[in-house]
Amino acid sequence: SQYLIEQATKRNVLLEGPRGTCSAVVYDTNKVLSAGHCWEELMHVSGKVVKVLCKENDPDLMLMEVETGKFSKLKLAGQAKLGEPVFYVGSPMDHKGTLSVGRVNFLGHGEIHSDTLALNGFSGSALYNMKGELLGIQTQLEGTQSFGQMFAVAVPFFQIKEFLK
Repeated sequence: SQYLIEQATKRNVLLEGPRGTCSAVVYDTNKVLSAGHCWEELMHVSGKVVKVLCKENDPDLMLMEVETGKFSKLKLAGQAKLGEPVFYVGSPMDHKGTLSVGRVNFLGHGEIHSDTLALNGFSGSALYNMKGELLGIQTQLEGTQSFGQMFAVAVPFFQIKEFLK
C-alpha cells in the first residue's frame, strides 16, 4: 500500500489560477483531470499553461492538457463498496501530496461519500481504492469547517468513464 500511495502522490498536481489553487490528477501522459468548478481563465501546473479539453458542470469534471512527463493511463475502478478503505492524495492549502485516508460511507445520487478528512484545496483530488484504481474525483465538502469536520464527496468512476469518452 505504500507503493500505491507513492504512485498516487506522483500523479497529484497543483492546479494554480488567479483566484487560488485546486488539486488535479495526471490521468495519462499530458492529460490531467480535476473538478470542473476549479476552472479559471489562466491556469498553470508547475508553471506550464493548461489547455482545457473538456469541462462540464454535471458531472463536475474537467480534462486538461499540459506537459506532465510519461505516465501510464490511470485505471478506473469497476465498483465501489460501502465500508471500502479509500484514500485521497491532494493539495489542500498548496500542500502538494497531502494524504487523507478513510472509508466509503455512502453511495448514491451520482456521488461517492467518504469519511476521509477534506480541506479547501482538495477539490479535484483523486479518490483511490486500495488497488490504486481511480474511484472518483473530489468535488464537494460536507460538514462544518468551524468544527473541523469536513468530509469528501466525489464524482464516481462510472461518470468519469462516460465523461472521458
